[in-house]
Amino acid sequence: MKNDKSKFKILIIPLIFFGIFCFAGSSLAAPWSGIIDPSRAIDWSYAGIPGGIPNRTTICATIDSATYGNGMTDATSAIQTALNNCPSGQVVYVPTGTYLINGTIKMVSNVTLRGAGQGITTLKAGGSARNDMIYFSDSYFWDELYGSPLTHNITSAIKDSQTVTLDSVSGISVGDVLLLNQLNDGTEVTCLGWRGGIHATDCPSYAFGYPDVRSQGQFVQVTGINGTQISTNIPMHFTINAGLTPLAYVLPAAHIVRYAGLESMTLTQDTNILAHHIWLELAQYCWVKDVELYNVGTDGLFTYFMFQCQLTGNYIHTGIAGTGIGQGYGITLTQYASSNLIDNNILHDLGNGGITAGPSDGNVIAYNYLNEIIYGNQTNWAIAAPLINHGSHPYMNLWEGNIGYKIQGDDVWGTSDYQTIFRSRSFGYQSDAITATNAGVQFSPMNHYMNVIGSVLGTSGKSTDYEADAGGSYSTSKLYIWVLGISNQGAPDDSEVVSTILRHGNYDYVTNSTIWDPSIPDHTLPASLYLSQKPDWWCNETPWPPIGPDVAGLVNAIPAERRFEGLTCTVGIADTTPPAAPTGVVVN
Repeated sequence: MKNDKSKFKILIIPLIFFGIFCFAGSSLAAPWSGIIDPSRAIDWSYAGIPGGIPNRTTICATIDSATYGNGMTDATSAIQTALNNCPSGQVVYVPTGTYLINGTIKMVSNVTLRGAGQGITTLKAGGSARNDMIYFSDSYFWDELYGSPLTHNITSAIKDSQTVTLDSVSGISVGDVLLLNQLNDGTEVTCLGWRGGIHATDCPSYAFGYPDVRSQGQFVQVTGINGTQISTNIPMHFTINAGLTPLAYVLPAAHIVRYAGLESMTLTQDTNILAHHIWLELAQYCWVKDVELYNVGTDGLFTYFMFQCQLTGNYIHTGIAGTGIGQGYGITLTQYASSNLIDNNILHDLGNGGITAGPSDGNVIAYNYLNEIIYGNQTNWAIAAPLINHGSHPYMNLWEGNIGYKIQGDDVWGTSDYQTIFRSRSFGYQSDAITATNAGVQFSPMNHYMNVIGSVLGTSGKSTDYEADAGGSYSTSKLYIWVLGISNQGAPDDSEVVSTILRHGNYDYVTNSTIWDPSIPDHTLPASLYLSQKPDWWCNETPWPPIGPDVAGLVNAIPAERRFEGLTCTVGIADTTPPAAPTGVVVN
């Protein structure tokens, strides 16, 4: 296996199609075994809702479309009342129509809010400017947790272990959630980044004073208590450092929104009155599925303390206020977003990465299609798509099977490490009009120990240069495959970016070959690093896996791309059709 600090060397092997080398094995513990050192990866099969999104069929209430579906009568109270009164495990159904929402709908644990489909059921924001239209949260977050959280010192917690030892378990019960974090070490983990060529003297302001000073953290749920030892539902993503004052913040189960789901509808606005269409905060096992977010303000979907949730099959598009600085984000992962599954989404006509990772860990971001991700006020500048580091301190995230323009970890808000790019497509080119900062992969300074494996990089006939490294020459006008350790923000070059990166089995359109790390003899790539088989929403028309040096044609249209392009997608495993005939009480 590759030594973490070894200097990257290349071995060029001509591309030969052997078919698909192998599928992920039945054990998901380490499908990357033999390729990635265990210190650089985790078990990503824990991401998302255990057992998947519940299939709820009982409808407790149907919103009266004759009264509320005309787009003129405020439906906020009617929908909220139906959610509040709905029995656990049931559905509030919003049939065909356009429903005016002048307030914020607060999701309720164990209840689904479902429409008749994208573009068929529409919730349209009206009224005054506000933070969001749909809110997954409990008021506890701001009323109590923000002010005086219950904390205990962590005395032991080791990566890949499912036990955490504390100095006390007072106030902790099985089912509660713990936020585990520690102080930044100031070098490998810091929130001090570079913005506009000026080194930051402060850090972003976040709740509880972190992650500005406690950037590395993780959520776990308590499954058992034995003395001062806590058993957890998810393995640790990092080993705590006793010298960095590690703490466990107690989040009581009673104040966490769980198993709330939003499905099959469109959310939109005519004017820029929503900062975010959807906000998930202190939410666990929740989901947003088959939802269109149109006319996005700051963010389409913003996460804040989101843990083991799923965002799947959504269409997020069109920045209503443009796509410049601070506008037009699609999905933003922040505030310790942990072990979530973000898959099969379309991100179109947005800015700032499409999918952007701030402080987050253990997430799987997979098979998303990023199209026309632009930077509105600098139209000649290639913006990241996806943006795997734009906050302090994303780590141990898996980015698998995504299609976009430039995979980038920037240095604006601080550090990132131990993220994995697998079987992804990054063009390094978008259009002839975008002439600056093109690259298939750009890891700016402060992005260390990255893994890029089995991906297809660059564009035939467009990509011009293989690599620009720290300390070497770099031109913003060239179209590179790799830019490593060089900043667009004015930070000093960082040679550790290239000395710690793992690159293995990537095909590029400058050398027109697959390049393997010569220190890794294993050239057999698993189909997935988190799935044992193709997902139930997979198109029969698309090979599995769809992308890689061992795949005929190198790249095939993933399901999200097929939906965007209007191509046939036959799903042979699961029926995702919403209920045809609503039942239950009509809310009027």
